[in-house]
Amino acid sequence: MPARDPRVDAYIARVRDFARPILEHLRKVIQQHAPELTETIKWGLPFYVGKGPVCHFAAFQKHAVFGFWKGKRFLPEDAKRDEAMGSFGRILTVRQLPSTRRLAGYLRKAIELDAARGRPAATPIATRKPAAKQRALATSVKRKPTRAR
Repeated sequence: MPARDPRVDAYIARVRDFARPILEHLRKVIQQHAPELTETIKWGLPFYVGKGPVCHFAAFQKHAVFGFWKGKRFLPEDAKRDEAMGSFGRILTVRQLPSTRRLAGYLRKAIELDAARGRPAATPIATRKPAAKQRALATSVKRKPTRAR
């Protein structure tokens, strides 16, 4: 079983009673189906990260939320994204969450996107084609010449 962050334990312990089973369920599903993710706290919320953030959950006064960092790329269109922070709208009970099997599938897709993360390195100006080189040089920051004393 992956390492549990004691800060996430503390977060779950201090949420309202209705939210605790929701967050414990989500944590269990994530740890069982995505053990390669690291549990941490980011921006005051429990997050699971690989190369970057993959998913998170949170509890508020009257609802809980669960979301995928890049969820818009793979979640169905009918997901309740606009209803609340996260990918599944306002969650009041565990029954409102997708099935464990479906959550596991979403986790796999989120992890695949996270693994594909990264941008190609910029091509150095010296190796660019002449027109591209001129554009890059024209848009680069120009320094003011220093005066000799």
